[in-house]
Amino acid sequence: MTDPLAQHAPSAPQTVVAVRPKRAFYVFCGLTFLSFLTTSTLSYLSVMLSSVGMQPEDIGVVLGSPLIPVVAGVLFAGKFIQRYGALRIAIAGQVLTLVSFLGMGLVLADPTGATIARFLLGLGFGLVFPAALIYARGLLSGPNTVYWFGIFTSMVPLPNFIGPPLAEWYFMHYGSKWFFVVFALPLLASLVMMRFVKRDVPAPNTGTAGTGYLRLLTMKSLWLPHAAIVMVGLMWGFMLSFMALLLKGQAIPVAFFFTSATLAMLLSRFTLMRWLGRMPARWVVAGGLVSMSAGYLALSMLSLDRSIVALAGVVFGVGYSTAFPVLSLWVADQFPLAERGQPMALFTAVFQTAIFGVPYLVASMSAAGMSLSQTLLPLSALALSFALLIVLLSPKRS
Repeated sequence: MTDPLAQHAPSAPQTVVAVRPKRAFYVFCGLTFLSFLTTSTLSYLSVMLSSVGMQPEDIGVVLGSPLIPVVAGVLFAGKFIQRYGALRIAIAGQVLTLVSFLGMGLVLADPTGATIARFLLGLGFGLVFPAALIYARGLLSGPNTVYWFGIFTSMVPLPNFIGPPLAEWYFMHYGSKWFFVVFALPLLASLVMMRFVKRDVPAPNTGTAGTGYLRLLTMKSLWLPHAAIVMVGLMWGFMLSFMALLLKGQAIPVAFFFTSATLAMLLSRFTLMRWLGRMPARWVVAGGLVSMSAGYLALSMLSLDRSIVALAGVVFGVGYSTAFPVLSLWVADQFPLAERGQPMALFTAVFQTAIFGVPYLVASMSAAGMSLSQTLLPLSALALSFALLIVLLSPKRS
């Protein structure tokens, strides 16, 4: 991916953290993993809410409540990152996430309280995610940037390898008692590790960082990666919100999908991305969407057993692990390092809007009489259509 993405890169040398960037990068990968290990357990939230007697319509409201705060947090993060630095904003978002996660344990059975807690969790995530992407990107340079950035972005989905299965095991044995305290510990450890990460690159002069969201929205070079990340977000959002509920209805442990998908993501980042990083971005992204769609089509159209679910998870995981990092770099490398705050914030806002818009989309399809497995059909068909459009409409050099 180095050559096609390099066409958008600025001609001036990019600023990289000068002191031991490799050590800082590895530490940041580790603390990012721990942070998202805590929030990965929320994939089991729909089952937990159902177990306390919450009505399906109320569950949908709780699951969809992060939509507005995530987008608001992401967009404000862009401005704050340019002023205060990515690392400070990531820490602020983690603190808010920790407090909100603990609060969820106190209000789990109350629809209003759970909605507020999930709302604040979304706001914290909206601050953390773009800031983490920008900070990690600033630690990297050279021809293997796509590979190493792919390793970093795998730290976000990788906790799903153990988070949801652990949440299921704990809930089946101990219920919700102390659930949120126990699973807040990795996030707390992540905050402690922040002291071992090198400080930000110098904050840019805000007077020169006037890209603006409206101008970004009119940049034709961003339209395709934004459209593609919408589809990735919709597919990923279904997994986060409803996969556990779908599998529980089939009496299949969530580990068979989540663990196989996450393992496939990790392995493909270490293997496939070395090869795919040299291919045009449009082909890698389109292939990722096709792979994610194939996994969901298997869940929707085949008679499910554990082996089918595990295989579907592998195919889905490979697709996500190739599409997301390439799309991130497709956007980020169109701007100098000091000006990436707002572009990456907007990119993340589009992604998160799709993720947290899924509960409303699924609710509308369920109202039309579709089951959870049936809703995967239109999602997959839409993603396949976008994959074709990306190949046809992308500049041939991309």
